[in-house]
Amino acid sequence: DFAWSTTHTPGAENIITSEEMIVPQVAGSQDLSKVLTPIKDIKNYPDGTKIKTRAPVSAPANLLGKGVAYLAGSGIKVYWRSHNLPPANMGDFMEVIGELDEYLDERQIKISQAKDFKVLEKHRPPQAKTIALGEIDEAWEGSLITVSGIVSQTSGQVFYLTDADGKTIKVVIQDSTNINKPPTPQATKLTVTGILSQTKTGYRLLPRFQEDIVSTGSLPVTGPRHINSFLLLIITIESKLGLILRKRQSKIRLFYRSLSRSQNGQGFFSG
Repeated sequence: DFAWSTTHTPGAENIITSEEMIVPQVAGSQDLSKVLTPIKDIKNYPDGTKIKTRAPVSAPANLLGKGVAYLAGSGIKVYWRSHNLPPANMGDFMEVIGELDEYLDERQIKISQAKDFKVLEKHRPPQAKTIALGEIDEAWEGSLITVSGIVSQTSGQVFYLTDADGKTIKVVIQDSTNINKPPTPQATKLTVTGILSQTKTGYRLLPRFQEDIVSTGSLPVTGPRHINSFLLLIITIESKLGLILRKRQSKIRLFYRSLSRSQNGQGFFSG
């Protein structure tokens, strides 16, 4: 068991400081870069808020794209435009200072200089949370998760996992990871670990390492072959319908966010 503390004590006994005493949660963008905001709370603040937080790395710097890293705790992306982030590996406990922003529906902390992304100490790498495909929603955005399903579609460096309830997630292998895509014929059973990212078209899962993709078999071939073919056809149809629905839900979510920003003047929204 562990608890977040705002007091940094390298090489000494931990001092646990109450998180509730740090920063009040208020509407409107502001400058909170001089105080420490718990990682679990930063998504409560609106875009434009300058913030300082601390958390372990869940996806190493520049692995999932130039200038990109992910932090565990609440799950959030760190981004430095047009630059490579300073080195940061799994479990490195970071201090990050930057501005909250949203890009392609995904919350992130934008930094503007290398010193705003620094390693404080080494921690054990964070563990992924195993969830069902039906549990995927905005609460898990930016988080390290593990899911399982069967391959319902595949193309290039992309494939889709679908579970028995017809819930589907898009899995994207980024070129920067150097992951060799394993054979993924339809009906292959896979367990995949990665960062849950969000784009305009919905959620996607980004594996980080080769070992994040594990084959667990395939649909049984016993019994009439046409039964398995029919089952796979149904799953594929449900997968495609789900993708259409997620695109429509994304457009609706964008509309209400824009409406909320215009009503509040300062661009504040909760969620």
